[in-house]
Amino acid sequence: MPFNYQKQPVKAKIDYPARSEDTDYQNLTGRPLLIMITATCYRASVAGSEAFLQGKVGDAPNPAGIASMVGQSPADNEFAKGIFHMAFMVPLEGYYRVKLNEAGAGSGVTINMWAEVEL
Repeated sequence: MPFNYQKQPVKAKIDYPARSEDTDYQNLTGRPLLIMITATCYRASVAGSEAFLQGKVGDAPNPAGIASMVGQSPADNEFAKGIFHMAFMVPLEGYYRVKLNEAGAGSGVTINMWAEVEL
């Protein structure tokens, strides 16, 4: 928790903001945030292909700390498609971003839902 955090009753306000991947956001809500994302990951049937996403959190822009990661890991010549759910916490004034990782022609990640809950 940040240095000046004071315990507050849970208010659980949910929002579905328009967000973009690979973009830094900062939690200025005054409360910790729970980020919940649903995504479809397609891994092509090409050697070394992969499709996954990472939730990153840190105390500065372009955070490097991986808080959560889901998706299709590398495989050779095997098509795979799946729907994945990811959740991670962001402390007060913390920075966060969702990074998509796609390798191999025909691989991809589509974010289906992005929700943020003030706790």
